[in-house]
Amino acid sequence: MTDDPERGVEELTAGLESYIKTGSRQIVPCSKTLLADLYLRSGRVRSGLALIEEIEADEEASGVKFHWPIADRVARDLRAKS
Repeated sequence: MTDDPERGVEELTAGLESYIKTGSRQIVPCSKTLLADLYLRSGRVRSGLALIEEIEADEEASGVKFHWPIADRVARDLRAKS
């Protein structure tokens, strides 16, 4: 574990890319939310907002609503900083 959000971004991105290659998608919204939070913590607001928009587009396309309170908080905090 690290207190460096940029390192966290690198590690989570690598892990998420590996996970997606397996064909499974179950934890993708959760992982993207955590990654968006790391972007927020590192000041990369646009990158974080792009992930939130991906989550929302995936919800719209699939008809399955991802709800996790942290996702709402991260989206709200990113939009407040944009």
